[in-house]
Amino acid sequence: MRRFQSFLVVASLIICAGLWPASAADVSDAQKAAMCQARKTCAIAPSLHKAGSSAAGTLSVAELHFGIADKPDDAPEEGCIGADYETRDGGAEYWLLEGTEPPRLLLRLCNDGYGAAGVGEDDVTVAENRFTHRQNGGSAARWEETTTESLSPLRLVNLRSCSFHSLIPGSGRLADIDPIARIVRSVTVRTDPAKAEDESDENGADVACPDWPEKVAFTPTPAEGLIAGYNLPVHNMAGDASSALPSDGWALGNCGFAMATDGRNGFIVFGQPAAPTEAAEITALAVSDNELVLQVYDPTAAAAAAAAGKSWIHAPHLELWLAPDWDKETNPPPDDNLRQIGIDLDGKVHAAKGGKDALPQVARWQAKDAAGHPVVLLRVSWAQNSYPLLAGLGLVYSQAGGGKQVRLVANTGIVKNLPLYLPELVDPGRSLSERTTSCVLQDGVLVTRP
Repeated sequence: MRRFQSFLVVASLIICAGLWPASAADVSDAQKAAMCQARKTCAIAPSLHKAGSSAAGTLSVAELHFGIADKPDDAPEEGCIGADYETRDGGAEYWLLEGTEPPRLLLRLCNDGYGAAGVGEDDVTVAENRFTHRQNGGSAARWEETTTESLSPLRLVNLRSCSFHSLIPGSGRLADIDPIARIVRSVTVRTDPAKAEDESDENGADVACPDWPEKVAFTPTPAEGLIAGYNLPVHNMAGDASSALPSDGWALGNCGFAMATDGRNGFIVFGQPAAPTEAAEITALAVSDNELVLQVYDPTAAAAAAAAGKSWIHAPHLELWLAPDWDKETNPPPDDNLRQIGIDLDGKVHAAKGGKDALPQVARWQAKDAAGHPVVLLRVSWAQNSYPLLAGLGLVYSQAGGGKQVRLVANTGIVKNLPLYLPELVDPGRSLSERTTSCVLQDGVLVTRP
C-alpha cells in the first residue's frame, strides 16, 4: 500500500511539453496527451502508483499537478492551496491506467480550504485494486469523508463520512456506507441529553469524529461510550434525478435496507431470533425527508393477526421513533422529544408515546417481492415542510404469535422501551455519482442498477 499527501510537492515531475524519463516508459504518448490535453503546465510524477493488474493488463495511477494557469474553472482566482499552505497552484488529478485502455479520470482536486476554517486537507492511498481519498474541512461544523473505490471494475465500494461541531462535545457521527449492498451503519457518542448544548467537556465526550469499531461485533453499543444503528437509505433513482416512483403497485428489492427477525441486519431487541422458515423481513426506503416506503414479508402474520384479536400491540406491526422537534447535534434526543407511532399491516396508524402530534398518512398495497413472496407495502407520508425525519428514525418490527409479541427487530438499540439512537437518513449513492449504485424499477421491483 502506498499513501501520500495529494498536494505533495514532487521533486521531479515530468512536464508534458518536455522529455519523459525511463521510469515513465509505461505511459504512452496517447495516454499522456489524453491526460494533459492542452494544459501546458501539466506535470506528471515519474513514478506511477502501482495497483496490481486486471484482465486488461497492469493497473496503475498517474498523479498530475498543474500550475495556476491551468487551475479548474471553479477554483479561487488566486489558485489552489499548496501543500505548505503558503504557495498556490492549479491543483492535482489522478488518472487510472489499465493496460492499453484510454486513461480514466479518478479524481480532480483543488484545495480551496474546504470551508470557512480554511484548514481542509486531502490524502490519497493507492493499494491493490483500491484507490482511497480522504478529505476534511468545514468551519465550526467540521466534516471528514473517505471514499474507497475498486479500480477494476471502477466503482465505489465504501464511503465513511463523519461530521461534528467543534464547540459541542459528543456531536461526532461516523457513517460506514456500503453502496453496493446499500447498507449504512453509523456510530455516535452517547451523551446526556440534558447537556446537549453544553459547550464544555462536562458531558464526557470528545470534540472529534468517533473511531469506527473495527474488530468487534456491530451491536447497539459496540464499544465503550458508543451507540450504533443502521441508517435508512434515501431514494436514488437512475437517470433523471427528479424521477418519481409510482404511487403503488411495485415492491422494494435490494434498493432498500432490509432487516429480518432471524437477526440478519438489525438488532433483535426482544425475544429470540426466528427460525429461518418463520423469519419476517422488513425493507425500508426513505423517499424524501417526509416520506417512507416500508415493506413487510412475514410468513406468520396472518395467523398472528387472527390470534391478537382487537389488540394492535399483540398483532404484527411496525413502530417508528421520531424526534421532529429535536435540532441539536447530540444523540439520543431527550425523552420528551421522542414520538412513537405504530402502524399495523392493514395500514392503520396508532399513536403511542407522544405520537398524536406526528401522525402520518399511510397508503397500502400488496405485491410480490423479487423472491416471489407476498409482501405488504406501506407508503408513510407527513405534511410537506414538516420534515419529521431530519433528526433520524428508529424503526422496529414486532413479530407476533399466540396473541402476544414474540420478538422485536430494530435498526437501533431499545432499552426500557426507548431508542438508544436515532440514525439519520443517508444517501448511499452520494458522491462520485457516476460510479455508485442507483435504483431502477425492473419487473415491478425497485432494484439496484446492474
